[in-house]
Amino acid sequence: MKGLIVKDVYLVTKLCRSVLLIDIVFIIVAIFSDNPFFVGFPCILSGTMPMALISYEEKERWDKYAGTLPYTRAQLVSVKYLLTLLSCLVIIILVALTKACQMASAGGFALSEYLAVMCLLLSVSLIMPAVLFPFIYRFGAEKGRLIYYAVFGVGWVAVVGLDKTDMQLGAGLSAPLISGGALLFAAVLYALSWLLSIRFYRKREL
Repeated sequence: MKGLIVKDVYLVTKLCRSVLLIDIVFIIVAIFSDNPFFVGFPCILSGTMPMALISYEEKERWDKYAGTLPYTRAQLVSVKYLLTLLSCLVIIILVALTKACQMASAGGFALSEYLAVMCLLLSVSLIMPAVLFPFIYRFGAEKGRLIYYAVFGVGWVAVVGLDKTDMQLGAGLSAPLISGGALLFAAVLYALSWLLSIRFYRKREL
């Protein structure tokens, strides 16, 4: 399992450099802009990198080669979910630091609003791969590409809409309920997606 994670981290650094660069650029721009798009878009991209690896691995027939190794299909699926969690958490930490600096420089730092926005961003970053992974493990990366673009577009719209949500969350006691509920929903959906993907991949013919 550790070897699979190391392999995927290495591939991310080699194959997803452009995505990592875009994330860094957006996070830097977010320091000087109050537009939520610049902090939300990196969260979306972070959840798509492991799915790009699946497409690359299928193209290179890694899935067939992996069948000769002492790994179960559940482990092969789980490593992608763990890598997604890792990439999302890294980006969220960077975005959280950026958002804190942004709010402090504007002189309007509010802890409840800050935590609410971070929970919403983490929710968006987890919901996208949670929806996509089962389709990919059921039909393959190529057939799941249309679903990928559709969910990516929905995630984009959700991030753009954070500006209005941000203002609403800062208004009262509903902020912890909304953000906490969204994060709980994302966590449950992610766990169910994990189990469903394992089931699909075990039954899939390679």
